[in-house]
Amino acid sequence: MGINKIGILGGTFDPIHTAHIKLAEIAMVECNLDKVLFIPAGNPWMKKDTLITSPIHRLNMVNLAIGNNSSFCISDIEIKRLGNTYTIDTLKELGVDKSQKEYHLILGSDSYKEISRWKNPEEIIEIVRIILFTRKGDTLPETINHTVTIIDEEIEEISSTLIRKKVQTNDSLQGLVPKNVEEYIFKNNLYKKQV
Repeated sequence: MGINKIGILGGTFDPIHTAHIKLAEIAMVECNLDKVLFIPAGNPWMKKDTLITSPIHRLNMVNLAIGNNSSFCISDIEIKRLGNTYTIDTLKELGVDKSQKEYHLILGSDSYKEISRWKNPEEIIEIVRIILFTRKGDTLPETINHTVTIIDEEIEEISSTLIRKKVQTNDSLQGLVPKNVEEYIFKNNLYKKQV
């Protein structure tokens, strides 16, 4: 029997942290997913004015973070693509629009509130289902014209910005990133000059 239900978790992952992993684990259980595909962003158009760590480091960190879970996999599809990265282009390149498999886009409420600004949002909603993680006190759009699975499980909020600041002051990242990711960050001298 092949894979039928696949979750997609995209992000800058600069760096990937334990909350990202927890989101994927909860989505797998709550939505009965067979796999979660992590997709580090290449050149995210919404962060065009932000300094982002090189793609190879972000890819390596995701690989390290998910390495022990056989239900997690990674794609460098966005990193290989030239120019701005758009979700609809990634989904089509993955063949989601032609696949018999069921794809679920895993989003936090911040991303979901911005979905109308994305390239071809109506088309995205047609070819994937949305798994939405909400935060306490979130106000979501009043009209949701598509199927959304809302998960309101409390997950510790972790900021990649906070992690980068802690690196600059040589603070421990215990509990914020997997141990092998912490070792990678310090070994490769990441985040010493940026926040």
